[in-house]
Amino acid sequence: MREKHTLSSEEHEEKPNISTVEVLKVALAEVRLCSRLEALLLQKKSLFAGDSPDIRSQKIDKLKVLSQSLASSMSKAGKVYFRSDSHQREDAL
Repeated sequence: MREKHTLSSEEHEEKPNISTVEVLKVALAEVRLCSRLEALLLQKKSLFAGDSPDIRSQKIDKLKVLSQSLASSMSKAGKVYFRSDSHQREDAL
């Protein structure tokens, strides 16, 4: 009989008491709340930091195309200017 009492006593020691469980539940709820707040703050930061990485990449690609187009136009304009300038020199001579 005494052996049975010892066993239930050991089982009682292994089980956490109700107040410990409640404290752990409250702590878990606080951790979840903090994690959610952190996620929301990071999302807000990314929204207000400017463009998303995809949009930024698209804008960079557009700028590269525009830059190449401008360089090409400048090159063509320089050739036309050079030709007209040499024609003017020939006419002056």
